[in-house]
Parts: sequence; structure tokens; C-alpha cells
Amino acid sequence: MADAPSNVTALEAEKDSERGDETEKTELVADSEKERPAGAEDKQTDAGPAAAVKENGKSTDKQSENGRASPEEDSSTEPPAKNGRQSPSSNKKVVKEAESAEPQKSPKSSRGAVGSTTAAVSTPVKKKPTQNDIDLLQGLLTSLLDAASDVQDEVRASVSTAIFTLGRSKPYDVLLTVFNYLTADRPKGFMQRICILQAVEEICRDVGAELDDHEVMEIAPLIVNEMVSSKEVIPQIQQPCSEALVGLGQNHCFQVMEILTTKLETSQLPHFYTLQTMGSLATSNVYTMVPFLKGILGPMQPMLNMVKQDNLKWAFAFVIARFCECITEYLANIDKAPDPLVKKEFYSTEINSAFDILFNSWLTSKDSKVRLQVAESIGQMAHIMDTDKLSESLTKLLPALLQLYKRHSEPYPVTCALAMVLDASLITGKHVLELHMEAMLTALFQQVCAVPDYTLPLTVKNHYEVLRCCDTLAKCSPDPVVSFYLNRLGHSSDRVRTGSLTVLKHLINASEFELAQKVPDIEGGLRLLLMDPSNKVKKALTQVIMALAHRGFLTQQDGAVFVEFIVRQCCLPDEPPARRPAEADVTAESLRSMCENVLHLLSTTVDQMLPLLWPHLLEYLTPEYAGALPTVIKCAAQLAGRARKMDPEPDIYANNPNLHQPATLLSYLMVWLGCPEPGSRGHHTLQLMEGVVNQINTGLAELWDLRLPELTDKLNENYDGRQRREWEQSVLSFLRESLVAVDNQEWVDQVGALGRFSPLRTAATSALVISPPPPLATPVAAARKQMDSADVGAAMAGHLSSTLYAERPRERAFLMRCMAACVCRQQHKKLVCAHIDSIFASVRHAEPCERQGCAQALGLISSVHLDPVLAKLDQVARAELSKKPTGLLGFMKDTKGEAAQERMRATVILCYGQVALMAPQHLLLERFEVPVFRDLQTFLPNCKTAEVRRAIVETSGELARALHPDRLKERYRFRGRDQLLQFILTALRTEHELEVVHQILASARALVSLDPALTTEDRTGLMKTVFEAVYPVRRELPQDHESTAQYQIHRKIVSELDRLVCTLLLRDVSPAVLDDLVTSLVPWVTSQAAHERAHSMSTLGMVLQTYLDNVHVGEGLGPVSFCVGGQLLATLVPRCVDPELTIRPIAFDAVHTVLKILSLYEGSQWDMEAMAELREKILNAEEANIKEDMATLSQILSERVSSTQIRSFFETLLPGLLDVHPTSSLGGAVTVTVLLRMRGAEFYEHVPEVLRGLHTKLSEITHPETRQEVLNAVQTLSSHHIVAVTQALLAYPLPYDDHVTDCWRVIGRDSRLSSNILQQFMELVSSSAPYEEQRDPGREQPVRIAMLQPLCAISAMTELFSLPELADACGPDVPQLLSRLLLAQAAYVGVFPPVSGAINKNQPAHSFVPNRSAYKLSPFRIASEALLSFLRCVKLTELAEVLTSHCEQPHEDLNRYSDFVIDLSSALVTHSAHLMAPMVKCLAPDLSSMYEAQRIAAVAFYGELVHHRCAGNLSLIETVLTSLSSRLIDSSPVVRRLCLLGLGHISHLDHPGGFGVDYTHLIGQFAQPVMSALLGGLDDREEAGDGIPLQAMTALSGVLKVVSSEQVQHTLIPITIRIRVYFESESVALRSTSLGLFGACSAFCQGGLHDQYMEQAHNNLVSLLIHLNDPEPSVVLACKSSLRQVGPLLDAKGINAMLQKHLIDEGKLQYANFVSDLSKLMVEELEPKLHMYIMSLLAHFRSGWTELKGTAALLVAFLLCNLPAEHRSNVKVQPVCSGLKKLLQDSDWHVRSQAAKAISLLHDY
Repeated sequence: MADAPSNVTALEAEKDSERGDETEKTELVADSEKERPAGAEDKQTDAGPAAAVKENGKSTDKQSENGRASPEEDSSTEPPAKNGRQSPSSNKKVVKEAESAEPQKSPKSSRGAVGSTTAAVSTPVKKKPTQNDIDLLQGLLTSLLDAASDVQDEVRASVSTAIFTLGRSKPYDVLLTVFNYLTADRPKGFMQRICILQAVEEICRDVGAELDDHEVMEIAPLIVNEMVSSKEVIPQIQQPCSEALVGLGQNHCFQVMEILTTKLETSQLPHFYTLQTMGSLATSNVYTMVPFLKGILGPMQPMLNMVKQDNLKWAFAFVIARFCECITEYLANIDKAPDPLVKKEFYSTEINSAFDILFNSWLTSKDSKVRLQVAESIGQMAHIMDTDKLSESLTKLLPALLQLYKRHSEPYPVTCALAMVLDASLITGKHVLELHMEAMLTALFQQVCAVPDYTLPLTVKNHYEVLRCCDTLAKCSPDPVVSFYLNRLGHSSDRVRTGSLTVLKHLINASEFELAQKVPDIEGGLRLLLMDPSNKVKKALTQVIMALAHRGFLTQQDGAVFVEFIVRQCCLPDEPPARRPAEADVTAESLRSMCENVLHLLSTTVDQMLPLLWPHLLEYLTPEYAGALPTVIKCAAQLAGRARKMDPEPDIYANNPNLHQPATLLSYLMVWLGCPEPGSRGHHTLQLMEGVVNQINTGLAELWDLRLPELTDKLNENYDGRQRREWEQSVLSFLRESLVAVDNQEWVDQVGALGRFSPLRTAATSALVISPPPPLATPVAAARKQMDSADVGAAMAGHLSSTLYAERPRERAFLMRCMAACVCRQQHKKLVCAHIDSIFASVRHAEPCERQGCAQALGLISSVHLDPVLAKLDQVARAELSKKPTGLLGFMKDTKGEAAQERMRATVILCYGQVALMAPQHLLLERFEVPVFRDLQTFLPNCKTAEVRRAIVETSGELARALHPDRLKERYRFRGRDQLLQFILTALRTEHELEVVHQILASARALVSLDPALTTEDRTGLMKTVFEAVYPVRRELPQDHESTAQYQIHRKIVSELDRLVCTLLLRDVSPAVLDDLVTSLVPWVTSQAAHERAHSMSTLGMVLQTYLDNVHVGEGLGPVSFCVGGQLLATLVPRCVDPELTIRPIAFDAVHTVLKILSLYEGSQWDMEAMAELREKILNAEEANIKEDMATLSQILSERVSSTQIRSFFETLLPGLLDVHPTSSLGGAVTVTVLLRMRGAEFYEHVPEVLRGLHTKLSEITHPETRQEVLNAVQTLSSHHIVAVTQALLAYPLPYDDHVTDCWRVIGRDSRLSSNILQQFMELVSSSAPYEEQRDPGREQPVRIAMLQPLCAISAMTELFSLPELADACGPDVPQLLSRLLLAQAAYVGVFPPVSGAINKNQPAHSFVPNRSAYKLSPFRIASEALLSFLRCVKLTELAEVLTSHCEQPHEDLNRYSDFVIDLSSALVTHSAHLMAPMVKCLAPDLSSMYEAQRIAAVAFYGELVHHRCAGNLSLIETVLTSLSSRLIDSSPVVRRLCLLGLGHISHLDHPGGFGVDYTHLIGQFAQPVMSALLGGLDDREEAGDGIPLQAMTALSGVLKVVSSEQVQHTLIPITIRIRVYFESESVALRSTSLGLFGACSAFCQGGLHDQYMEQAHNNLVSLLIHLNDPEPSVVLACKSSLRQVGPLLDAKGINAMLQKHLIDEGKLQYANFVSDLSKLMVEELEPKLHMYIMSLLAHFRSGWTELKGTAALLVAFLLCNLPAEHRSNVKVQPVCSGLKKLLQDSDWHVRSQAAKAISLLHDY
């Protein structure tokens, strides 16, 4: 830092970055984070921290954790704060108990790696170390100390851990050696010294208790000297020393302090860390340190005057603060202290003197860190100082502390110090506090106004400390404190106002008793902020109001304004996205949510608020508080429910003249109930109505108690957006019932008086010819008993112009309907007219909801008062039509005025429709033409906007329904029908709203049902228009359309369309109408869109059935030709199996209907029962039965279609083959096949055209079943015209496309030609070379190019073998065919395809003609496909499966291909043993083939036969083994490896399941030659990857299981010797196999071989143990197996038992623990061999494999660690130590780390 003391160099700061995680930085600012937990100020009492400690029974004053800073440098560190403090005796007891419970537990998690190692090591009985032991320890320790300079952090950590482990065993010797090393002259690196001292710190902290006082007195000076050796402050080095002394001081505090006090000389300033260590000791040893403090504080006084350096000032201030804290805690727990006579007065003199120096000299230091630490010290000293001294000093002290706020950016330490001073001076220095009250409040207020950042804990803690200071000042003198903050409430800054409110809230909660008399002043100050614009201030003010309410300070007289403030905040709108405040600001949404919660809590949890809230909350049901309505209703409902349960129920109107009158309240409630969203407003409204029913009218109680629960249930179960109309009707019915329940005819005459709430009062009074009523003197309760519909209607009329519904058009519309319900009960005409005028005048015509509400309201009124409604509408209509343009000078248009005029016209039009629907029928006809239709007709030419157009559409349908004969009970000829119909069809072409489309169709259907009927042109145009508008609509719906409202309305549209078509057909059932409808529907029936097909098919089926049911052919007329019958049937056939299941029955019924129409026109009869049965099958048909059912239908259709229509029927079927839906295209293909089978002879002149058409469709068909059915059609055509079809297919070139290939397969099922073709192909493949070699300049080896003719033959055989019919033809020649195809496949491994070839005119017809696509061919794949096709053809399924599994992987080399041959041979022996001997005979000549691949295939096949014992054929086994032995000299290493593999399979001759044959003779005959061959293979390393030795060892592992001791006695020991070289191989396979083979050889450890093998076992035991920690799991498994086999031979029961128990194959071995336990048994049971083992391990120290060296180091350390003391003289430890020392210098850091861990295990030497 810039203000760090000058005596600290920059190098020290740089070294700090290398300290690591073991030390803790002590930046002064960072140190200030160690302080009292948040909220601690609430736990303080007036008696100060000591009293607080006594109250809790333990020390809770965490003053030691307050922020403090050291000035020595950024890199300097501070002693960590201790959480608990105990007496020395208790400390010793706890340490001893912890050690007895966990003697090996490491103190830090960083010791986990070694902890797991040392935990398994037994602790021998300690003995007095000899000089050799000391020398050995010093040597190892010196090496470790040298290794501490390693550059790798991991190595240094292991070294530090090793030093710590050695120190736990011999702490005194290790510590002494370490410091001798540190004091030696050799140079030490900075990081090296840090590593060593960290280990020293851990030793002293963990086992310091084991040192006696004498040893401590010897070690402590060394540590102290190391700590103070440099006058400069080096935290990375000196901090561990300090912590080490603190660790020793836990149990030897007197000794440590005795050493430290020697460094306190009055003539010389102590070291920085001397003081810091004393302070840390005082923190951790309270009871032990207090006796020292008097003697330390005394000599320290003269030193304070000598201090000039800032870092020492910080240290002195720190230690004095810790001493004072120690004294305070001692006194707070005096009942537990060893000396209960100690008092603070014992130390007051010294503290007073120190205070003078710190306050007068140091507090004004230029170093900020010093000032902060001094401030903390003064705070701590305030509790120890003499009371008078403190009182005298406050006058200067308080201003000085306050002055520090201006000099420091981080105020928390200053605030903590000020809080402690205020606590200490609360009793004796009140008069001084009052003198400085203003200054302190001003300084603290600046801190209060700083908003705490919760991401920075210090800011939050400082905020709480400031509040604690304010609370202390308020307890001292509340008046000035409250006045100070109340005066700040009028400040212009919202931050100042928010801070003042925060303090007031805290004081109300914390100092309730002191502030009780100041509540009126506080409330007066709060009123100034009720209109504050800042959301921050509003939030703080709400919190203060909440605090006042909970303390019961809000009264009914003064609390109303605060309740109104909260309600007003509940109305806040959301912030616009573009004006979102910053993250630290309070948003309107959060403030509104908080106020809603506050109002709810006050209503439900604070009983004192009931008189203040009820019924005054009802006053806020006004437009001004519209945004708070949900919250107000919710809270009012809860309060009303509580009030109604009171006995007696209070009258809310008794003393509350400002409340809404009953009629007004009822009007509000009905509207909110009719529009229950958002949220749960509907439920709360019902609850509120239940609570205030007696307040509205006592006559409603019975009705509402019955109906309100029913409405609640209906609202819970049924209400959603789609059931809005049903809910509104229920509420309107409920309103009518309520009006009936309270209606009083006598009171109606006084409506003028009671209607004073309404603007209609003048109109209503003038409408009554009665004298004015007397002034209303009746009590409100009596008036409620007389309330009727007039009162409610007047209230509703007044609400229409209210701004409450300004932004709620749906609620306003429902209010109109409620008002209409009230008007229907009125009998005074002028009053009715006034209400009608009010409704129409209040409509905002731009809102669709209000237009509909007005129309429905006037329609409801017209059911009782028709003429006034029609008069009003006619008046408005005439006025609107007579308006002229109002633009400038009549030339410029007023667009806004025209738009408003159009919307008013739309309202009038909608009103006419509702009036027509609801008017009495006998009056409607009289007034329909004039004025209803007359006015509507005048609007048609002037329709300019969508609103008017949609209104006309809706009204047209309502007029038509009103005039329907079923409603009128007579027929009415509507002359304007065509005009309206044309208008709505025009609207349909441009309309995209689904709701409007549905309305148009409904209106059209209603209009066409009226007289007169439509003409042909009108009907055709109508159908075209509606089809184009309706069928494609669903394309625009979302993907999840079935769950959307759009999908539901679309279904309604389609249903409405069907009803429209039915209406058209039933109006005129004639052929012309049928022809028009079918012609319009056919394009939609063949559409690719499923919904268009479904809807149009439904309509078409309905049209056909309706026509069939209603058409009548004249008796004297002949049948009429239905020439499109064939085309129509071909079009409908694919739909019979449409993927849309809903289309199938419709299509089938349509086909059935067409056939009936054909019969009707032809005058013929046919069996209908077959069609009925077939229909049931198709409807319930599964995917597999579609073809069968369609074939039946196709037979019927083929029979019914005439010869003149058969070709058009076929040609129309062809496009159906390309239907995008598989089932539909399959149905068309089946129909084609059946047609060609039944009537194919009739196509004899059109075969080329038919075949061309089918081949063309084959290239385009995507569905497999359809394609297969078309191929069947080709076969069917071939059965009629074989010559023509064959000639057409022979011309296609190779490689064949799929379509021609499939055609050949279909036609090639003729067995008469297959045998000769196969014979020719076999001769060609056998006599021709498979490939030729060509030189390539870019390759070292020649390139193999496949010969053309054999490859062509094999390609053709692939297609032929795909035919199951060829199985009989191949039967006698299966072995020859299989061997030829197998060898051909082998020959093509790695062969390239031919890319060119000459065309020879003399080539036979079956020759392959090459083309440009030949380079894409793969000869190996072609041969594999041919072999696979052959195996499947002859039913060798198992072999085919083997080939299929291997064909998925490329065979780029012969090794991989040999694996396939082995699997194929295995499958043949297992499933087709009868082919085994013929195959051996066929392959025998190829054992010496000139092609290596064919030799490999033959040898691999032979070897696998031995594996399966040739199915028990002894002579065949002998033949095969002899043949394999003869090929051991083959030039190919792959062949030799496969020969060893086959010979090794003699191990399987002794397995169970040997086909009942004794193989003993064969094993004895071939055992010795096979063993010799395998032994020779161990040295054959010609093949890459040592494949032959690996194969030899693998085979030996199996052969050893079946041979006898006599047969192996000459080869066993050579095997064990030769395989040892592979133990350290880099190949995992060789390593694991050789280790496993060594264990297998143990089976012959008997007789003369026992001693020889055991010698090898002991030599290799170490290798086995080391490889147990191999990184490869397979090697570990091999070692486990070998050790389990060798274990019983070691003559060591304990070791064998452990090996058998722990070396489980599936288990995960904990190597360190296992080797630790095993080493104990080894030194006990194999002690004579221990030296050999150690020497073997030392040899591994020189291994080039780093993993082996590290594991060997650990293993040898475990052996020596667990060696009993009495046997240690037999083992030379010095070589091991020397080796470990060398390993500490290894180049690999992992080895160095392992070596350090190993040395740690030698801690007992």
C-alpha cells in the first residue's frame, strides 16, 4: 500500500504472493473484516459487554474479531481470531482427550494423503534413541530439509508433511534438528524456509503438549530467535514462527511467555511479531495470560514513548487491545476464573497511561492502518479505564473518533470503536454524551445514509454498528435523537430521508419504552413524507408504519392517513421496460408487492388495527384506488368476516358518513363478481358479500346465504375464459333474484330522493307527476330495508361515467348489462328512456367489449321496453347518416372523426341484432322492415371499416335467426336476404379472424335457409368462396393446435360449413346441385394436407349420401351414363386406407355410395352384403391386414368398372402410387396388382407403356410396401407377357439400380434357370485370379486391383442368392460354394476395385459392362454380400449373423479378418457340424496357396476346429493338428501366430462336454510338441506388437491346465525365466499376461520342481506387489490372481489369508492400507527373506519407470516401518535411506513426492 511504513521493502511484499494457502494475509483493510457477527448489537445491553457475557453464561463479546490492521506491509499477516477460549488446565485436558481419541489424526485436511498412509502404521513402543538412530534421523531429515527447496508445490507439500510426521514421533529431536539446519551457514531459499517453518508450526500446534517444560524452554528460544532474526517484517517466515509459539503456549504458556518477556527490554523496542505473538496468546489463553499482564503492561509503558515506526505502533496497539479484551473476558467469566479477586482496577493505572499515549500521539498518525488499530484499542481500553478518566477524556475522545470518519474510506473499525466507547460511557458519561450529541448524530447520520451493499459484508456490519450507536444515544437522551432525525425528513435528498426513516424504524423496535412519548412527534414527521415521490423513501416509510402498527402506536384518529398511504402504494403501475430503474433502486413492482403484503398482515395479524381498518377500507373502493382493488377487496373480506361473527354485529354506517351507500356498494360488488379475474378477486368478492350482506339489506341475508356458496362452487369448478358467458349469466340471474328479494313498490315513488347518487336525478324527478318527497330523515339502516331496483339502477348509472372502469372495458360492459336488468323492472317510461340514453352515451365505441355490452343491454331492455329502444337507435342512426365531413373548408378529411363515427355505426348495428333476437315476436314483424332493416340497409354502402363489417355480419345472422320459420312459426320472405348474403361473402374473402369466419358461416347458413332459394351461380360462388376460406385455415394453426382455443374454434367453423352444405343440398335436391358440389370438392379430396382431406371427404360423403337418399329417378326415364364413375372411384381408393383413421370410413362409405349411384344410373342390382362386411374389416383393419382387405375391395371395383373405363381407371390409379402417405399409396398399388391379375390380358397392346409407367413410379415411390406391391404388379404382368418384360429388363447396365435389381429378383424366381447360372459362375471364380498387382510410384508396395470377370460373377450371384427358391439348387454343393466364397472374400481384403475395362463384342450376355460408377465399388464388400446372401439362402442363419456382425467393421488388415474366420468356423462347428469334414477337405489345398490371405483363412478355420474338438472326431483333430504343425515355418507371421493359437486349443480337449470321447491319447501325443512350439514362440518377435509372444503366453496359460507334471517338467522353469522380461513391458497385454502366467505355473510346484519354482516366486514377489499399484486395471487383476495362487506356497498363513481375503477381482484395493498391513505380516512370517525383498525393491529404485520407483519407495518404507525393533539390526537401513535420498533428487516430481512420503514412514528409526 502507498501508506505502508518505509522500513518494509518491496521485496517483502513480493514474497507475500508466494506464501500459499498456509498463511493468511493481514492487509489492514482486510483485517477489518474480522469483527463481531451481524446483529450482535441487538444482543448488547446497557451494562456493556461484560454484562452481556454474564447473561449468556459464556463470553459472547467478539471484540477480538473487530477489524484491525497492521501497518508493516500489504504482505503482513495478522493472527487469526480464535473462536473459543479456555483456561490452561482445561486446554491441557481437551488436548489429551483429543489425542487419546484420535492419536494419528492430522490437524489439517492438507495432510489427508499422508494421513491415510500413517493411519495404517502401527506405533511401536518408544525407546531411547541411540546415536545411530539420531544420525539416521538427522540424515533423513536433512535430506527432507534440502528437498524443501523443490520448485513443485506438490513436492514441498509432501516434504512438509513428512517433516511433520517425523516431528509427531520425535518432536524434540526434529525441532532441534530443524533449527540447527536453519541456523547453519548454508544458504536457504525463501520458499524452502517457508516450507520448513510451516511444518514447525504444525508440529508445535499438534504435539506441543508432548514436550516437557525443559524441552519447551530449549525449543522456544530457537523459534523466537528465528522469528526476530530479521528486523524487517517478513510475514511468510515470521508468521509461522508466531503461530508455533502460540501452539506451544496452549499447554506451556508460562514457559513461552517467559521467553517472550525476555525480549521486552525497556531500553530497546521489541520485534513486531513479539508483540503480535503476545496478543495472540492473550486471545487463546485468557486465564493463563491475565497474571502476566500486570508485569507486561508496566515495562511496556516507557517503550510506548520510544516507538517511532508505524508498524510497531500498530503492534503495540494490537497487543494492548488483546490484553484489554483478555481482561474483559476474564472479568465477564469471573465465576470460572482461577482468581476471583481480580478486578479491572488492578490494570486501570497502566491502561490509563497507555491511553494517554495512544490517544494523544498515535491516534493522529499519518498511517491509516495505525489509526484504525489505535481506535480499536481505545475502544477496548474504554472498559478497563478508570471511570473518571474515561469521563474526563470523552470531551476530546469523541471528537477525535468522529474525525476519523473523514480520514478513512472504510468506516467500520471506527464505528466499532465508537460503539464500545459509547457502551462504556453510557452510565457515567451521559452529560458528556449530551454535549457532543449533535456532532455524533451528524457523523453517524452520514454512515446511516450509506446504503449497505450485501455483496460486501463490511458495509452491512457497519450499518448495524451505526444503528447500535444510535440506539445507545437514544437510551441516553431520546429527545435530541428523535428531533435530529425528524428534522432530516424534510431534506431534498431521498438518501437522507431514507436514512432517517431507517434509524427511526430501528429505534421504534429497539427502544420502545424510551420513544413512547415521542410517537406523536414521529407521526407528525411521517406525514410530511406521505406524498414523497421516491420509491426508496416510500419503502422505508412503509416499514416505519409497520413498526408503529406492531407496537400499537397507530390510533384511529391519526392512523387513517398512513393506511391510505399504504393503499395508494398498492395502486402503483408497473414500470415501463424502457424506464427500468437500476438494480439498487426500488421498483414500483417490488414496492407494490411489499405494501400488499403489509396491508394483508395488518388485516390478519394485528388485532389493534381492526378498528382502524374496518369499515374504512371500503372507502377506498373508488376510481382513485382502482389499482388496489384486488388487495382492498381481499383484506376487506377478511375483516368483514370477522365483524359479522361479532355479537352484536356492528353497523358500519353508524358513525361513518363517508362510506358508500348500500346500492353503490352492491353495484360495485356485482360488477367485480361478474368479472372475477385477475387472481382470486372473484372468491374474495364472494367472501366480502357474505360479510356485508346485512349492511346492504337485511332482506338479502337468506337469499345470499343460500346462493353465495353455490356461486363459490361454480366459480371453483367451472369458470375459465371459455365459460365466461355462462358465468356472467349466472351472476345476472343472481342480481335479478336479489332485486326481487328487496323490491318495494311503495319506495319506488321516492326514487328521486334515493337516486341522489345518480346524474339521472333530474330526469327521474321530472318523469314523476308527484310532489317532491320530504327530506330524507330515515336512518340508513331503515333505508337499506327499502332498497329496490331503482336504487341499484341509479347507482349503476352513476358508475357508467366513473373512471373506475376507464381501463376495464369488460367490467364496464357487464355493468351495462346489470343496469339493463334493473331497468327491466322499471315502469316509468321517461326513467327508462333516461337509462337508455345513459347507457348509449357512456359507450366507448372503440372498445369491442363495450359495444357488445351496450348491444346486449339494449337487447335485454327491448324484451320489456321495445319502442323506447327502437326510437333511440333510429334517432342515432339518422343522426349518423346525416353527418357531413368536418375537415378544413370541407376539403380535408377528419380521419379521427370518421373513425369514431364508424365505430358508433358498428354499435348501432349490433344493437339492432340483439333487439331483433330478444324483442317479442308479435312486435318484431311489425317493426322489422321499418326501422330495423331500413336503417341496417342504409349502412351497407358506407361500410368502410372492419368493425362495421363484422357488426353487419353478426347482425345479419341474428336477423335471419329471428326470422327463421321455427321461431316465427310461419314463413317470412326476406327480400333483402341476397344483399346481406353477398355482403358477408365479400367479407369472408378478406377476413382472417377465426371467430369472424365462424360468425360469417353461421350467418350465411341462417340466410340461405330463408326464402327464396339460391340460383346455380350464387350457389357455386358460395361454395367456392367458403371452401377456399375454410379448408386451408388449419395450416396457420400452431403445432400444438389441439390444446389451443384456435383449434376449438376451427372445429366449430368446419361443423358450421357442413351444416351450410347440407342446407344448400336440402333446399334443392337435384343432379345439378350434386354436380356443382362434387366438382367443387374433388380438388380438396386429393389434397396433401390431412385436415383438408378429412374435412372435404366428410363434406363429400355427406353430399353423396344426401343425394342418394333424396334423389328420385323418374319411372319412364332410362338410366343416365355416369362417365366419371371410374375416375371418381380411382380418386377415392387411396382415401379408403388413409392414415387419418377418421377419413377411412368416410371414404369407404363414399365408394359404396358411388357404386350405388352407378347401379342406380345403370339400372342394375348387385350384392351389398359383401361391401358391408368389407367395411367392418377396413375400419378395424390393422397394418398387416390392409393389403388383404384392399385386395377384396379391388376385386369388386375391377369387376364393376366397364371396359371403356378400365384404362382411365388404371391411369388415374398411377398418381395414387406416389401418395405421400404409405397406407394410401399401398392401397393404390394393391388395386393396380389386382387389376392386372384379373384383367391384365386386356393390356396386351400397351405392355411397354404399362412397364414404363410402373418403372417410372418405382423410382419415385418411397414407401417399401408400396414398392414391393408394384414389383408384384411387374411379376403379374410378366406372367401374362414374359418375353416382352424380360427383353425390356435385360438392357439395363451394371451396377444395377435398385429398381432393376428388384425386377430381376422377382423374375428370377424361376428355378429352371438358376442351377446352370450358378455352375458357370463357380467355374469362373475358381479358374480366374482374384486380382492383379500393379506398381504405383507413390506407394512402396504394389497396388492390388480386382479382376473384372470374377467380380462381376460374384456381384450377379448376390442377386441370385437373395432368392429363397435357390436353396434347393444349392443343396448338394454347399461346402464347395461356401469354401469358394470364403476364399474369394479373403482374397479381396485390401484390394481396390477396377476403374476401367474394355467392351468386347464377344462377351457373353451375362458379362459385366464397366462404367464410370465402377470406382465406387468395394470388392471385399461385394464378396461379403455374396457370401451373406448365400448363407441366408441355404439357411445357415448363425453363420450369416457372424458375417453380419463383422461386416459392420472394416477389414483393412488380415489380422482383423482372421478374427472373422475364427468366429465363422466356431458357428459352423456349433450349428452345422455336418459341413465340417467337407470344409476341411475343400480348404486343404489352400493351406499352401500362393495368396497369403487364403492361407490365413484356411489356418484360422482349422485352428478354431481344434477349439471345438471337431465335434468329437478324433481322426479329424489329428489331421488338423498335423496340418497346423506343418505351417509353423510359414513365411507369414500372421500364419505362424494363428498356428500357435490353434495348437494352444488342445487345452480345450479336456473341458467338460467332450461329446463322450476320451482325448487323453491325443493330449499325450501332442503335449510335448505343442509345449515346445509355444516355448519357441516366446522368443519370436517378428510380428509388430509382439503378437506371437503374447499368443504363446496366452496359449501356455491354457495348456498348463491340461498337461501333467511329467509333460511340463522340462519346460516349466524356462517358461518362468523367459516371461520375466515381460513383467516390465510397456505393453499392457504382455505385462498382464506374463504376470498371470507366472501364477498359473504354481500348479506344478511339487516334487522336484517345488524348490526351483519357489526360488522364482520369492524373486518375483516384489514385482507382483509393485504391479498391484499398476495404473492398468488388467495388470492389477493379473497380479491379484497370481498372488492368490502363490500365497499358499509361501508357507505363511497370515499372508495367504490376507491375500485371499483382500485381493478380490471385483474389489477396489486401497493400496497404501493393504501394503501397510501386508508388510506387518511379511516382517513377521517372511523375515528371513526380508533382506532379499528390500534389495529387490532397491533395484527398482533404478527403474526407468517412474510409477515403479514411487511404489517401490513406499513399499520398502512400509517394510522397514513395521519391522520389529529386535529384528532391525538384521536389516541395513542405510542403503534404503540413501536410495530415498537419491529419489528426493529424482527428475520426476511424482517420485520426489513419493520419496518424501516414504521417509515420513521411517519416523521411528
